[in-house]
Amino acid sequence: MNFLQLKQETHYLLRDTNFLTNNDDQYVDTYIGNWVNEGEIQFCLFTDYGVEQATDISLVASTQEYALPDDFIREKSVIYNCNYLTKGKYANAFLSNITGQPYSYYLRMNYIGFIPLPDSNYTAKLVYFSHGGAMADDTDEPIIPKTYHDTLIHYACMKASLQGDDARYKQFRELWIEKMQIAKQQIFYRENLNSNDYAGGSDVKINEDGGLDYYLIQH
Repeated sequence: MNFLQLKQETHYLLRDTNFLTNNDDQYVDTYIGNWVNEGEIQFCLFTDYGVEQATDISLVASTQEYALPDDFIREKSVIYNCNYLTKGKYANAFLSNITGQPYSYYLRMNYIGFIPLPDSNYTAKLVYFSHGGAMADDTDEPIIPKTYHDTLIHYACMKASLQGDDARYKQFRELWIEKMQIAKQQIFYRENLNSNDYAGGSDVKINEDGGLDYYLIQH
């Protein structure tokens, strides 16, 4: 489903007859869209599902930490000068007064830090998994497999019901939690498939319909 269809289905399940007559007064369409997007973010965070991205981080002298991307779920690797940096701990950053080129990194809250403290300008590359939740145009589609699109609808219905003091909140919440738990189990299973089960080794990919060969899901 695209963004428009997800919103329409949400209005339909809410029995929002005002929406069917082009009147948004009962459940404002803007909020429905926001909740659909919020539902996709929650799905990705809960299931650890994401799309592989890469971004450059510009290091400057005497600055240890840098903000992670807003859509960050978890890192896959951090690269500097064609070398993979080892993952360290926050405490290690303060064990000495050494400065220089980065050989290690750590994560702290919404920041990534580099060890040792940079002594000049460097460029590191962060390869990470990003979440969805950025649909804006009617034709935009979720990044998650189509099998799980209904979780976005149930989440939006749950939030709309809560805001509108609707007695169906509990029903929508139970539907959302049930499908999210199933999704988490299925995605976890795909992440841990035996490397001999499918061609391509550990690079297990998942299609939009839930099959293999589209999104890279690996540590």
